Amino acid sequence: MIQHLFGLSELALSGLRLLIVLLAGAGSVLAEQIVKRSDGALAVQTALVLIALGLVVLGLGARGAGTLPVFVAGLGVYGVGVGALDAGANMQAVALEHRLGRPVLPSFHAAWTLGGLLATVVALAFTTIPYAEGALAQALLPLALLAAPFLRADHGVVSADPERLGVPWRPIVLVGIALVLFYMVDTATTAWGPVYLGSPKVFDHPPPPPGRSPSPRCPISRPRSWPGPPAIV
Repeated sequence: MIQHLFGLSELALSGLRLLIVLLAGAGSVLAEQIVKRSDGALAVQTALVLIALGLVVLGLGARGAGTLPVFVAGLGVYGVGVGALDAGANMQAVALEHRLGRPVLPSFHAAWTLGGLLATVVALAFTTIPYAEGALAQALLPLALLAAPFLRADHGVVSADPERLGVPWRPIVLVGIALVLFYMVDTATTAWGPVYLGSPKVFDHPPPPPGRSPSPRCPISRPRSWPGPPAIV
């Protein structure tokens, strides 16, 4: 586990988790800016490149003492890429909805959830692969997806005025706050669950680490379809 590899305290481990969350938010903003200047396809492709780059840097940094700064840098790049991909993939779903004239976003979310569950199974099946080699191998997947035929985002009405259109900001903000609270609980559970189960302070004979990738999100949430970087727990 990365915590033991670098001798990280629980506070430092929390800091790495927070780094991913904050930079994922920055990645979502980055995707928005790319779409404003270009289209949704470029946003997704940029996210895939960032994820691949982040995984490569993570693989180079997961070597032990002296390489923690490289690992943290890779984690940051990976976090930005994940946030940009999350936003860009939703934009792809909306563009497809406009093209088909019917809702498809729920199907996208279901597919992402299935992808996250399959990624977890794959991670459990390859727990013997070293961290560095596993991260470098995973970088090939986002690079391969660059050849996919992504859709151009529907920019809608450029001069649209939210106030004139009557956008219901109050319920939107309330839903946003509820989602923030939900993901706070969800992330805390998935982040500290493996630490709790694997701690000798809790169990006399703790079970072995469940895998080399970050813990999957709860089934009721929407996990990423990526196996992810080596576990930081």
